[in-house]
Amino acid sequence: MRRAHRRRPNGRVLRTIKCLRLLERACYSAEDLAGHFRVSKRTIYRDLRLLVEADVPLVRRNGDRRYHVPYHWPQTAADAPGRREPPWTSDDSIAS
Repeated sequence: MRRAHRRRPNGRVLRTIKCLRLLERACYSAEDLAGHFRVSKRTIYRDLRLLVEADVPLVRRNGDRRYHVPYHWPQTAADAPGRREPPWTSDDSIAS
């Protein structure tokens, strides 16, 4: 008898979220992050690009190529600058 196959979370999504959490606390280079997650620097650059596309204010320090997320960046989507509205309005009912 076969067991039901569990879906595993997407490794890229989890790594990108963990990368964000690290960058909120300190500055890291792409090489540091690649070593931490045991992936290539190119993979880390792709993950960083995802963060930027998601409107995360990623800052690169001059000279040493270390990245971080500013301390003051909004933690909730409602506070985020340039926030996109959802595809429905407040009058629409999701469960209708």
